[in-house]
Amino acid sequence: MIQSFNHEPPVNEPLERERPVKPGREHLLPETSRPSIGDLVRDAKNDAQLWLESEKTLISAELESKVNTATTQIGKLTIGAIVAANGLGLLLITLGFVASWGFRELGLDLVPAYCAGFGVLGLVVAIIGYGLLKSAKNKLSASELSLTRSAESIQETKEWAKDKVS
Repeated sequence: MIQSFNHEPPVNEPLERERPVKPGREHLLPETSRPSIGDLVRDAKNDAQLWLESEKTLISAELESKVNTATTQIGKLTIGAIVAANGLGLLLITLGFVASWGFRELGLDLVPAYCAGFGVLGLVVAIIGYGLLKSAKNKLSASELSLTRSAESIQETKEWAKDKVS
């Protein structure tokens, strides 16, 4: 025959009797609702690690985006420059001969007419090329590739930390 035992869970009673606290010494009792200094330091360390990881992720993502943008634009510039250079070369040869013909009509001999025609045309093209190079350099300047969001986030965090400390 199986006998069943009815066991009730034990009641949570303190193991020791609470000792009476002398008046004026209540502040010496531990407060269970307050975190300890160790807990605060550990939490601050964990928060700092999380913040550093998030900043690292932000910087990495922003840097990758800027590098991808620059790489794509440089590739497009290169292809465009090659195509344009071929077309421009043919056009300039034609214009050089037309300018030379004009100088021949003004009475210059063949060689001086060719030199003047191609020389004037070369000077005009050099001035245009300088303007294009300067424009491309400005678009790829350091300010265009700076990590503005990361810098702003770090500045905001610095200001937030100053407010918390004060």
